[in-house]
Amino acid sequence: MPDKSLHTGKSYGFCNGVFCLYGYYGYSGRGRFILWNPATREVKFIPLPPHNPFELEESGLLHGFGVDLNTNDFKLVKSNIDLDNQLHPVSSAQVYNLSTNSWTLIHDVTLPPIKQVCLGHETHNALSNGIYHWLIGYDDGGFAYILCFDFRTNKFSKLRGPIAAINDGLFMRDYVAEIDGSIAYVALYDNPKLLTIWVMNQHGWAKKHTIWRPDPRDSYLLHFEGWFSIHRRKAQKTADTI
Repeated sequence: MPDKSLHTGKSYGFCNGVFCLYGYYGYSGRGRFILWNPATREVKFIPLPPHNPFELEESGLLHGFGVDLNTNDFKLVKSNIDLDNQLHPVSSAQVYNLSTNSWTLIHDVTLPPIKQVCLGHETHNALSNGIYHWLIGYDDGGFAYILCFDFRTNKFSKLRGPIAAINDGLFMRDYVAEIDGSIAYVALYDNPKLLTIWVMNQHGWAKKHTIWRPDPRDSYLLHFEGWFSIHRRKAQKTADTI
């Protein structure tokens, strides 16, 4: 059992009332993943994965926390992005299951090639409907390359963004997020200030909002810590619903 004296910590997601945290305990200089339920005050220390157990902050490493919707089992996926191999972007992956308290190594991860790897911050990723999403770069056409992991099947797949935003000279950055239970793609532009929001439905991507030059006094807040919210003054709408 690790020393329970937590020195530093970082959140890697929230699902069904449970937080997935990474904390450094004691004075070993090495950390552990933990699951924390603030309602019941239960804490579960996740065992170290068998493959590269202390690798966390290295470039190209992604984590995703969620639940298998078929079994309600909490899972944590750890995947390695090979920054030098555009043909095979995911070099390896491991999945932790709470029910068995063990890790499983995923072999033969086959995905479409990626043209440009551009890993964002962990909080710019999203869990939606039992599938974890990372925006990891762009394909040959300039469309966002969204890496997906289905906690039900332990399978990776690729989702293409709705527009080739990176080809626009005014493009600034983009994110994936969850809106009302669906995965969303958000693109921000400069001069003029512009934000577009696309949401995935049963027919594909649908453009939902275009926001022009938001006034800071209107309390727009973009928050990507597992949730995506848009707060606006009721007195005035500055978002056009498409």
